[in-house]
Amino acid sequence: MANATRQMVQLVIFDFDGTIAHTHPLIIATIQQTLRELNLPVPSEQIISEGIGMEFRDCYRHYVPGISEAMIDRCAQTHRRVFETTRHTYPPLLYPHVVETLTTLRQQHIFTSIASARTTRELRDLLADMQVDHLFDYIIGSEEVTAVKPDPEAILLTLRHFQLAPTQALMVGDMDVDILMGKNAGTHTCGVTYGYGAPLALQQSHPDTLIPSMNLLTSSTLLSSCLGKSYR
Repeated sequence: MANATRQMVQLVIFDFDGTIAHTHPLIIATIQQTLRELNLPVPSEQIISEGIGMEFRDCYRHYVPGISEAMIDRCAQTHRRVFETTRHTYPPLLYPHVVETLTTLRQQHIFTSIASARTTRELRDLLADMQVDHLFDYIIGSEEVTAVKPDPEAILLTLRHFQLAPTQALMVGDMDVDILMGKNAGTHTCGVTYGYGAPLALQQSHPDTLIPSMNLLTSSTLLSSCLGKSYR
């Protein structure tokens, strides 16, 4: 893989939740408060955790079996309002070494982007709150695609934006759907083991490499051969 990647990786696409930032308390609080306000049953934290990474409507179908589409629409409205409060009460925390890794990639003229099940507005707000919005060249959220992970649409749109081929990109995520999205798009893939993904499922998605810490991304075999090259 090192030889195949040499002089080719010009873009690193990141998942957000569980990859860039620890957002578990924020997710739990936002969903619980949304359901309480609508007088819907509030599932356990474990069940809510199982929905992390799902498309928004699928999340609420998972949390409230049999929920109507009209009620999901109300959940969406309430969720957006509640999020404006909970993102300050339960601010996300960047994982260790994220800032220096992103900085290194950009110093080496490698583009950085995010493809997430969150909305673009949520992503921009959270990145601004953490003061790292300037470290990303492009963001694509759930409302900008018609198909969710592991469908490759988000990556294909990102590649089109940068006018790059799949083999010039690396997808980094903590869940099997992130890796499978990358594989379906034809990119290189890297799994991070510190996030929310089930370890066995992540391994069985067969990423090109697995790393336990973000700082290993720029020193991994997958990228070390191409760092120091100028692409922009």
